[in-house]
Amino acid sequence: MDAPAAPLYSLSDADADVLAGIVAASGPDRRAMLASYAAAHDQSALIDLIAQFIGVAKSVTENCREMAEHLLTLQGAHPYEAEKINMPTLDGALAGVKLANSVDPRGACHGCAFRLGSVANQCPSTTMDAVWCQTDVHRFMCHARGVLDDGTPTVRCVGDAKAQRSLVRPGTVSQEQSS
Repeated sequence: MDAPAAPLYSLSDADADVLAGIVAASGPDRRAMLASYAAAHDQSALIDLIAQFIGVAKSVTENCREMAEHLLTLQGAHPYEAEKINMPTLDGALAGVKLANSVDPRGACHGCAFRLGSVANQCPSTTMDAVWCQTDVHRFMCHARGVLDDGTPTVRCVGDAKAQRSLVRPGTVSQEQSS
């Protein structure tokens, strides 16, 4: 068995308590709590707190992936198949922000890669596929609507269609500009 990897973070009890409070708070309260922390500490301490929090988030993401793989193998999946699971990551979520910012999500399904915060919007393989489809003749397909029994999608993703319409290509005018 491999030795455990070094932790991706190191927090004092006090900083863990601060972050736990911030995590439990609502959006506006999180901002206020971070501002309060910044006022009580120097800039370096705030930068370190955020850097450590990113380490915590990356560790949790990796542990969720590992647990999902473990659960799949318990259900009979081969370990190499379980490793292929497309799990949300911080990198995927940040790529997903750009997708979500490119369209109005109205009409898109709940799990759309173009809907901020959805599982698909935070999975790196899915977000890379959606971005690739924006630069090619391929279309990104919806995996919630019009899916055949074998899992094959048959309907184009609403978010992809909206993103394609909003693109300005050399020598063309987008629909928004022509209206």
